Amino acid sequence: MDVVGLGKRDPGHLVLGRQNPQPDNLELVTPVFALGGAEDATTSVTIVIHEMAEETVSVELMTLTGNFDELELRRARTWSISDWIPGECCPKCSAPVKEIRLPAASANGLATLAVCRGHRGIWVRDGDLKMNHIIPVTGYLSELDRQRNFRGAKGEYHSAGQVFDDLESYSDAEFVRAFVLYNKFWRKMDIGEIEFEQGASGSFVSRLVSRFVRGRKGKQ
Repeated sequence: MDVVGLGKRDPGHLVLGRQNPQPDNLELVTPVFALGGAEDATTSVTIVIHEMAEETVSVELMTLTGNFDELELRRARTWSISDWIPGECCPKCSAPVKEIRLPAASANGLATLAVCRGHRGIWVRDGDLKMNHIIPVTGYLSELDRQRNFRGAKGEYHSAGQVFDDLESYSDAEFVRAFVLYNKFWRKMDIGEIEFEQGASGSFVSRLVSRFVRGRKGKQ
């Protein structure tokens, strides 16, 4: 692919394609597909690659510190979330990663939700495809906080930063339940069948998840 235009984000927002796109395609901002970067003693660069749409790929090059022209790639430390596998530390900040096993649709596949408090990032690994999907922090953590409020009959809202600071108070089941609901509307991968026990109050979220699972069974 060649650079066929500039996106609407900033001067480092490039649109790649094999032919000149329609003008509207330059305005598209699809979900993030991959995230990586490079840094040396003076310069730090982040690269964001978006999902393909209309035969174009949107790429954002962002210089966080220093000057891009002075980045020495031969001496730079490079990282990519796409390289992460379960059991490893975060590729970006080398901090330990909280791992939660998810129910994968494939009988041979394993799915892992990874949450890094160090740089406050979330991704999910599809073990069947050997692919990591970036999860938008605000959207997923809002679902995690929302489903806890439903189950506890509370109306308190916590920002993404507050949830990250309090990660250990959430059980693996809560992380899984939130991902099932998040994935229903913002699909990242196929999720296998899973049943959740209802709380004492028979919460709305528990009923919704159970209905979603029964619906999947009915379509098979």
